[in-house]
Amino acid sequence: FVTNNSSRKTNDYRAMLVDHGLWGDNVSVVTSNLVTIDYLKTHLAASRVFLLGNESLKEEFASAGIEHVADGAQAVVVGFDTSLVYDNLQTAHRLVGEGCPFIATHPDRVCPTKDGGLIDCGAIIAALTASTGRAPTVVGKPETPTADYLKKHVLDGCDRAVMVGDRIDTDGELATKLGVPFVQVQPDVATAAAGALIENILGLLQG
Repeated sequence: FVTNNSSRKTNDYRAMLVDHGLWGDNVSVVTSNLVTIDYLKTHLAASRVFLLGNESLKEEFASAGIEHVADGAQAVVVGFDTSLVYDNLQTAHRLVGEGCPFIATHPDRVCPTKDGGLIDCGAIIAALTASTGRAPTVVGKPETPTADYLKKHVLDGCDRAVMVGDRIDTDGELATKLGVPFVQVQPDVATAAAGALIENILGLLQG
């Protein structure tokens, strides 16, 4: 299960999937949080970053040894921040303008909902790009860091795989980078129907 949504911790998604009966306790969950943490450690050796994100994102970073700070930040990380306040946006603007590495968990501008969507990470980074003239390094789907993470931690030794998703611009492009087929579902497909489709695909792969 691969998601760009960085507003929840990885274990929260795992619990949600298990509660819905989609998979067992051994389900592999990859969030943009995990990919970002891996990128920060691998490419920047960063342990102190300024985060624009929910408390759950800060907690997951802290559990991985990455502290949320403003002074002495080694990078600015922007996620899906439903608690965004102007002062934090201004701090991120200042740090990015001073040359601090600028990282985004994912590029999605809107998180789909029945009410027309929520302002997502991509819209926040667009504001900072407009104010600073700098574009971030994006690590979530469909970018190369997520593809590399999946190849290393999920698909290593796997000779049969398919990607199921609702967005061609993220899920479909990631499937192309991974070299696997892509099955698109409608964004408003019912949970039970999506679960049944995934179970059927898993059955074909295992057959």
